[in-house]
Amino acid sequence: MLEINKNKLVPGIVATWGDITGNISNQSDLVEYISSHGGGNAEWGSISGNISDQSDLMSTLGSYATESWVSDQGYITSIPDTFATKAWVSDQGYLTSVPSEYATKSWVSEQGYLTSSALTGYATESWVSEQGYLTSVPSEYATKSWVSEQGYLTSSALTGYATESWVESQGYLTAVPDSFATKSWVSGQVYALNTDLEVLESRVSVLESNYGDAIVITNNILS
Repeated sequence: MLEINKNKLVPGIVATWGDITGNISNQSDLVEYISSHGGGNAEWGSISGNISDQSDLMSTLGSYATESWVSDQGYITSIPDTFATKAWVSDQGYLTSVPSEYATKSWVSEQGYLTSSALTGYATESWVSEQGYLTSVPSEYATKSWVSEQGYLTSSALTGYATESWVESQGYLTAVPDSFATKSWVSGQVYALNTDLEVLESRVSVLESNYGDAIVITNNILS
């Protein structure tokens, strides 16, 4: 019987096969391995000569990787220590769910919070600082308490006093019309005084006492 090491039967390997005679199907170890790796339940006829000349067998073996090919792929044979194991991860106490008190994106969106774009036009601290605004009132300026102590009048203290508009609405004269007499003009007219009338009355009384009858006759004649 032709003995073949299954662990060394790697498709595609370049091997030198010795002569084989008889029916290949009788080679149970070879047939079992090939069948379990895609060779199917092929009917193997009688062969003689070099096995590498069996094209159907070589075609089946051609799709398998060789040891050298596998070694060249750089596949790892063990996990580096830097990678975490399930047990290590479990020991870290990482969350498997988010606690209910934490906000979701949808919840935050529903709150109507402002975004940075909503602050356009608003003053920043640096901008305000650059404006030179006062941070305290100079001492020469008056406080409310100081002003209150001065006893200044308020608008209520003017109740009953005339405003300019009220005075102007009264039609008061700003000049005396020319038709009115001045003191100097009246004085210049030589009008009789009350004292002159008193003197006249006393003279009339004297006349009446001395010439009363004559005066009556004269009045009657004149009337």
